[in-house]
Amino acid sequence: MTLFLSYKKLAINCLYNLGSQGALIFIEGMTKDSNPIIRIQCALGLSKFGAKSIRTLAVGLFDKDKMVKNNIEVILEKLKYDDIVKEFEDKKSQRFSLKIALKDVLDKNFYIKNSIKSLFKSIINHFDNDNTINY
Repeated sequence: MTLFLSYKKLAINCLYNLGSQGALIFIEGMTKDSNPIIRIQCALGLSKFGAKSIRTLAVGLFDKDKMVKNNIEVILEKLKYDDIVKEFEDKKSQRFSLKIALKDVLDKNFYIKNSIKSLFKSIINHFDNDNTINY
């Protein structure tokens, strides 16, 4: 089992080292693969990209599998507010799509942890002064 985990870690690192191409592979796997274990591993791979992955990870909260959603929540809880704000500060069009994704999650009628709701609301409120979405 330990050897298998080492191979999974190695595979994630190899894809991460591909940069943006690796991120696209993780995004596709997280959003389209039928296997929940693959979706979880792709979410973990995306998390290596840090704050810039928050939008895709937020969309992952819509996953139909509770195990996938729970793992994504754990990953999101590790992201830092300051890192997210810094990542998107000078990216106005990306801020807009980030706010839409976060607002979408908050507007859905399903359970997410209060710490994640609070993080999402704080990010939306921080970027509200660009008047793209009011929340």
